[in-house]
Amino acid sequence: MIVVFGIVLALLPRISFFLFLVAFATLGIIDGIAALVIGFSKRRQNPRWWLIALSGVAGLVIAGLIIFAPGLTKITLIYAFAIWAIIVGVTQMLAFFRTRSLRTDWLSLLPAVFSLIIGGYLLLKSSPNVVTDVRFIGLYAIVYGILTFFQALQPARTREAVPQEAPPRHGYD
Repeated sequence: MIVVFGIVLALLPRISFFLFLVAFATLGIIDGIAALVIGFSKRRQNPRWWLIALSGVAGLVIAGLIIFAPGLTKITLIYAFAIWAIIVGVTQMLAFFRTRSLRTDWLSLLPAVFSLIIGGYLLLKSSPNVVTDVRFIGLYAIVYGILTFFQALQPARTREAVPQEAPPRHGYD
């Protein structure tokens, strides 16, 4: 699915990014209004009602920024994607080193390393042309999807058996 998403982004960057902005703004408006209504209706029952209402205000502010300052929103979303890719790469690496052996499964590191490289590149060298960055994100999605697909096809490797202590005998021998 991520490969299809990447192809659409790479081939139709303007339309897909515009539709994403419209969908995100719509979500911000609907969620913001709902959170405000819920927050204020729960004033008497919930002492932290204002947190729910505050999240509604945040959603409306984000939606307003998307609608009234789309240039700022585009750049911010590119940076948000870059930070997300870095976080994905770091968490995948941490998970890899906690569960696998580098000697046998080093190919499983490729999606994590790829995410770190792409995220770092977009964060440090973002293009002034958002369409170029969106195409780049589309290519990232295609390559990342292919890497994770082949990672899923790898045979599962088991860790070397760790010798365990024998259970206590309780004197029945």
